[in-house]
Amino acid sequence: MAEQTTFRQRVQRRKRILRWWERHCIQIVVFVIISFGFMLGWFCRGLFSTPEAKAYEPEHTCVVQETVFVIQEEKPMEVFYYDVPLDEDIQDYIRELASEEDLPMELILAIIGTESNYDPSAVSKSGDYGLMQINTINHEWLREDYGITDIMDPYQNIKGGVTILSKYRSLFDTLEETVIAYNRGPTGARRLFAEGVESTEYSERVMTRYEQLKREAALEAGTPEDGMEN
Repeated sequence: MAEQTTFRQRVQRRKRILRWWERHCIQIVVFVIISFGFMLGWFCRGLFSTPEAKAYEPEHTCVVQETVFVIQEEKPMEVFYYDVPLDEDIQDYIRELASEEDLPMELILAIIGTESNYDPSAVSKSGDYGLMQINTINHEWLREDYGITDIMDPYQNIKGGVTILSKYRSLFDTLEETVIAYNRGPTGARRLFAEGVESTEYSERVMTRYEQLKREAALEAGTPEDGMEN
């Protein structure tokens, strides 16, 4: 009897479950379908969407100002010509040689003024020729080594004189020693230096002219005069 009661209860329970499923089956199926569709949509959105798809508007706008550089052409430097009786072409040539040999242009002009008083036709009794009074003993090697064939030509004469001056400048410590060597030759200059002679009448005249020419250039340029190189 007890077993029949238990069996009957199980049957009734199944019937109640079946009736519940019959009443709610459609609702459950609809809920499952909606839930599945929502999950599928969320998954696809995360799969195919990119950060770039979101419109972005910055909070602040940066304004970049473009700087324009205007390059102005430099005006050509005005060339200064010294108040000496040498034309501008010759002064330009002296300026070029002075730059090449690293010598002050004023020193070359001072030597020319002291040697020949700017006279290209000057010839001394001791055999010195032209603007820079180049002695005969120098003519041959200047012709062979530097192609100076006409010692009385102002340009060739200046080339020869500046060449000699440049060689002596490399042998002595100061400009005034170089000037003395130009006048006395390197051997004669060393003899004077060994005797304690540091300047001569000739070197003083040259260096005085040199200072005057430097002062003239400084006044023209409107700048303080540089100290004289010794």
